[in-house]
Amino acid sequence: MRIIELVDREPVEAAGYTKHILLDGEDLHCDGARVQMVMIQPGDSIADHYHQTAREFYLVLQGRCELMVNGETAVLRRDDMLLMEPGDVHSLSNRGSIPFVLLVFKTNGEDDTFWSGGGG
Repeated sequence: MRIIELVDREPVEAAGYTKHILLDGEDLHCDGARVQMVMIQPGDSIADHYHQTAREFYLVLQGRCELMVNGETAVLRRDDMLLMEPGDVHSLSNRGSIPFVLLVFKTNGEDDTFWSGGGG
């Protein structure tokens, strides 16, 4: 058993969001796998991007966020879950008043994020 303390994980700042990598492929004994907590502050967004081989499972922990996937819009709220498939072009925008926080379980994730328009 391992207890993972968020305070022990350095945040990674990126365009529109902050993430904490909680577990990586070495921890999980699975190349390219990753578990991370992602936070989007009110008014911020993650630009359109996709993954060629990775699947991402999202579990919303806090807040609301507008999700665009392949041109369709959905609103994510606490306790919502979804699976993002390879090739799904997606973006997230926090139009709420509190930080949007989600847990992301990623497979085949090494160097597999491609930004539309050069964002990220």
